[in-house]
Parts: sequence; C-alpha cells; structure tokens
Amino acid sequence: ETAVGEAPIRACQAMARIVAHTEAALPGSAVPEPVGLSAELRELVAFSRAAVGTAREPGVRAIITWTRGGLAARLLSRERPPVPILAPTRFEDAWRRLALLYGTRPILCPDGRLDVATLEAEIGPVDERSLLLVVRHEAGDGRRIPWIGLVRVADTVGWARDPHR
Repeated sequence: ETAVGEAPIRACQAMARIVAHTEAALPGSAVPEPVGLSAELRELVAFSRAAVGTAREPGVRAIITWTRGGLAARLLSRERPPVPILAPTRFEDAWRRLALLYGTRPILCPDGRLDVATLEAEIGPVDERSLLLVVRHEAGDGRRIPWIGLVRVADTVGWARDPHR
C-alpha cells in the first residue's frame, strides 16, 4: 500500500507510527557524524550542536535563524532541537525548501521584518520576557562566522529584522 493507493489515510497513519516509534527508540545523539566535510562546515556543524544544546535550557521558546539559502536551518534541523526552528526569509525559493526540514517553520518575510503576531502564530503566546535563541552565520574573512544570541521578545532589534539587509 502507498499513500496514493486504495487506503492513503491508513498508509500515512502507518508511516507516522513507524517514524514516531523509530525516533523514540533512537538516543539523543543518534545523528551520525558527517564525513568528508570541509573544515569550515565541520565548525558550523559543531556550532549547531552547541546552539541546540543551549536551546535545551528552560525558557527558550524557539530558535530563530534568518536565512537566504537555508544552511543554518539545515544544520540546526539535523540536530533535532527540542524547540521549533523559525526560519524567516525574504526569498520564496528558500521558503519552499525549508518546509521540508525537521522541526523547521519557514516564514516568508518579503520586507525583512518579523512581527510578534507572526511569532505567536508559530509558537503560541509569548510575553516580552520570553527567550529566543538567535543563530546566524556572518560573512567575514572569506568564511562564515557563526553567531549566537539569547534575546527576549522585547528586544526586537535582536530577532525581528533580517540582519543581511
């Protein structure tokens, strides 16, 4: 049976049960080590692991990573964070690709701004003291430099604008 066969709903339900059972059986560090990566990409993978570790702290509601192509979101998604990854982007093609990533909620922001109402639509009610983990890769010295910040919703300068504008 397939999702386009005679019983597509039952097929999808069976697949969902298999995925849930498999993910529950895997330890938290079951993500395999990447092989054959450049030194820069290995650094970004290590940084993503550290960011997801920080996201496990009590009170962190979401990870926000503004993106052009989705590299930071892909690396974070790979680590299976306990909170949603919000990936605002100004680019529709990136927005479409990001929809396929585990735990990632792409948000199309053509004007380069994310507002509190959209944030609440994605993660539920927040107040000005709610914590957000902001992750980005800054360009510098011919390579990407990882940056992380823990900000409150009230600190809109830290999370609500695309830093690449």
